[in-house]
Amino acid sequence: MKNTDATTLAKPLTKKVDFSNYLSLFMKSYGTSGIVGAVVVAVVVPVLFSSILIGKKKGKKRGVPIEVGGEAGYAMRNARMPELAQFPWEGATTIAALFEQCCEKYSRNPCLGTKKVIKKDVVTASDGRRFEKLHLGDYEWQTYGQVYQRACHFASGLVNFGHNVVTRVAIFSETRAEWQIAFQIFQVIVAAINKRKMELPAVGSSLSFKEDDKK
Repeated sequence: MKNTDATTLAKPLTKKVDFSNYLSLFMKSYGTSGIVGAVVVAVVVPVLFSSILIGKKKGKKRGVPIEVGGEAGYAMRNARMPELAQFPWEGATTIAALFEQCCEKYSRNPCLGTKKVIKKDVVTASDGRRFEKLHLGDYEWQTYGQVYQRACHFASGLVNFGHNVVTRVAIFSETRAEWQIAFQIFQVIVAAINKRKMELPAVGSSLSFKEDDKK
């Protein structure tokens, strides 16, 4: 038995897919010049648009090659900046100037956060080693203005002791807020800095101080 339904359905589909009728109607309506114009527009417009985009991308430099410490590198441009920036903003040419401007601009914002030690426990590991476990409280924040004021007081004390740009200074402290404040001040007074960890043995620390001739 023949499938007459399939043949009857196929006839209108072939008529719908016949593009020659559409082409002939388009030629009658617009002529050969219209077809040529449509082809030109379809080809030229995308090419022109892409060339404009490429030109814009070439105009904005993403970065420049640099050499720091004898090694070649590549400095990338910040996406928010229209051009390559050497400094974060005007006047911030050094770390000291950047710290001072940040403290002035964000004087009421939190800067340094510390936690108080509530409890200390000694934990013994499976291999017999013993570790000290600290239970800490919530963060207590100092604002940029407070940190800057403490830094200025610390710097005044160093200058009063006779420290200057040629004086060598060593930081011998645990990682805490006072350490960070002292480090920022040493950047301001341009003192030579030597960081010492509290974990060093007493003999090793004293020898290192003598070798570096620190005050």
